[in-house]
Amino acid sequence: DLQPGRVKPLLYTYRVLLTGIRLLRTGKVEANLRALNEEARLSHVDDLIALKVAGAEKEEVSGASLEFHAAEYARLRGLLDSE
Repeated sequence: DLQPGRVKPLLYTYRVLLTGIRLLRTGKVEANLRALNEEARLSHVDDLIALKVAGAEKEEVSGASLEFHAAEYARLRGLLDSE
């Protein structure tokens, strides 16, 4: 489960999940989150990247936003487990 936290660790979580999914699907490692998200097309990842680029990587993620990301974590973890 995701705990309230900051943008940057959340980006790491998405990177790990998307890297794993891509590795299992293609046999290739890609660790660049922007490149991974070109395939995944998750607008919320683009939003988090924009926050980081703007210098807000320490911004808190909580409440409804955290619930959304927790659901996405579960969904992506399910994809990873099914590959």
